[in-house]
Amino acid sequence: MRCPRCGTWLRADVSLCGPCGADFGTRAKQPKSVLDDLIVEDAPPWASGWASDPAARRRTVRVRRTLVSIGAVGLVALGAAGATWIDDEPSRRPVAADEQRYASAGEMARASDFSDVYKTVNGGVGQVLVETCDDGNYTGTGFLIRPRLMVTAHHVIEGAATVRVDFSGDPMVAQIDGVDTARDLAVLRLDQRIDGHVFDFAPDEAVPGTRVAAIGYPLDEPKTLTEGTISGLDREIDTESGSFDGMVQTDTAINPGNSGGPLVDLNGNVVGVADAIRKNAQGIGFAVPASAAADLMTRPLDAQELETCS
Repeated sequence: MRCPRCGTWLRADVSLCGPCGADFGTRAKQPKSVLDDLIVEDAPPWASGWASDPAARRRTVRVRRTLVSIGAVGLVALGAAGATWIDDEPSRRPVAADEQRYASAGEMARASDFSDVYKTVNGGVGQVLVETCDDGNYTGTGFLIRPRLMVTAHHVIEGAATVRVDFSGDPMVAQIDGVDTARDLAVLRLDQRIDGHVFDFAPDEAVPGTRVAAIGYPLDEPKTLTEGTISGLDREIDTESGSFDGMVQTDTAINPGNSGGPLVDLNGNVVGVADAIRKNAQGIGFAVPASAAADLMTRPLDAQELETCS
């Protein structure tokens, strides 16, 4: 039954309403209509367990509060477990999540492989062959920035009497179009156009951790690709050709013969020009940053004539 004063559900055999104190001791004297109002046949299952004992009521309240707390924890746990589902609904993602792009497994597999990059760009990389008046023979690497123009390192062609470039086993003559000794860079002009890949420079500076690959002719070996990462930026180095600052450091394997070759990212863009190594260390190489090399086409360069041997 339910108390007519406060509406609390009570067992049918109680004579006192615990919550409000209403006395049902004289209920036998009440008219039948009042008794009918007090007895409800469709009372909820938990109503039969209500007692007039205050201590019992407190225990019941504690149990209910505990159940509510457990339910709340369950909802939190469900929310955590369902974070993956929520993340798949753009309208419910946090702002930070909207700014991220997650590549599929297939995209990651393609992006993590330099083999496709090499197939695309290697035709624009040639071996630079230098002869000097003292019968010295040196080799380096260069890459196309126009069908007849190449970038290489200045120290590769320094003091050269003749310069040739070999793309496919048939070396062709090249002239020195200009040099930037402060950056250890040079531009070569080929005697004929080359139908090879013309490189673009990366629009942004590479950051440490960027995956890169060097393409060139280390130690006069055939064309080779070595892979690594950008290790640091804005390095200053001292070499036999001079001191240079603003260099990119990489753990990509660079050896004599790689100088002047491209350091490319996974998009095939040039992020640096291979330049030097630290002889007393392993995995410490340096490259001229792409921004400095890209400037070669937008500003005057110093002239350098080929040496005339008597």
